Amino acid sequence: MISKFRKLLADSSFNSHKNFKVLTSLLSKNYSAPSERFLDVKIYPPHHSFLNKPPNYPQNPILFIHDIFGNKNLYSKEVDELSQRLETPVYNINLPYNLLNKNLLDLSKIFSYQIDQNLKLNKFNLIGYGFGGKLSMIFSLLNPDQVDKLVIVDEIPKMNNQLVIEDFKTYLNVLDHIVNDLKLSKSNKSWVEISQDYISKSITDPAIQNYLLLNLTNARNSTHSSKHIESKIPLDLIGQTIHNKNLVDWPEKKLNNRQFNNNTFFLLGKSSKYLKNQGVFTNDVFNYFPNNKIEYLNTSHFLIEEQSTTFVNKVCGYLINNGDIDDIPDNAVSSACEVT
Repeated sequence: MISKFRKLLADSSFNSHKNFKVLTSLLSKNYSAPSERFLDVKIYPPHHSFLNKPPNYPQNPILFIHDIFGNKNLYSKEVDELSQRLETPVYNINLPYNLLNKNLLDLSKIFSYQIDQNLKLNKFNLIGYGFGGKLSMIFSLLNPDQVDKLVIVDEIPKMNNQLVIEDFKTYLNVLDHIVNDLKLSKSNKSWVEISQDYISKSITDPAIQNYLLLNLTNARNSTHSSKHIESKIPLDLIGQTIHNKNLVDWPEKKLNNRQFNNNTFFLLGKSSKYLKNQGVFTNDVFNYFPNNKIEYLNTSHFLIEEQSTTFVNKVCGYLINNGDIDDIPDNAVSSACEVT
């Protein structure tokens, strides 16, 4: 299917409305398989032709990698808006949960292989959120020629890993209890309220409560045939890897003073507890990503959940303005979006 997409792009008649509809149909599908070889991805194409767009717009597609408690559908609204406003396809990548028993370097190498085998992209922009940002940083340092611009959302090379692991455990226990102990029926119209009430007993932050709720589903066509509320993410696999220190530790010695010299944007939460007491973290940022810009929003770690619109505006501004962080207004759509 991906090969059909590439063939259409090479077709000189691609700018016809008919061909664009075919391309949209192809790109809107999911491509997934549970192995090291395949990449689980959902592709968001622009709703209009992205040929002949302004030269300052991203000329390469975008890959987005979510945080460890998340899935490829969790940020569909934001990812789709990035695709429409930047006039380029966005690939929403699912974390390979079955591979989280590995260290960051090995995981990045597998990720590189998956991109090469499945997407056949020579160059792209990369956005990583939370743990997805950690993986994106490692990937960019190991494969600098493949990444055009890098955007990291509330992640830095060396985080407060003890806090990260403690929170992972809390989130996992809460979701596990709702799914496996409460066993709420999918037909229970109050399942959201009941779940939120239980979550609030352990977690007071509304943004985190909502984040965890979005990882639950009562969909009848979900992966399993359970009659009860399910998790969209594999809690058992996350539970097996929650103590994997190599998964969150920055592999400083093995990076051998590598640098990623292209534009890098760090969009951080001013109240993110993972960044507290990290007064020297900017040294690490400049050592690995010398051509960087750093901006803080008035949020916790859950930046996208708390300021979704600002997140999209900042990323669009950065990618369109070639490294400047000026916001791009919501209605800033170029004439290139018209299909003739």
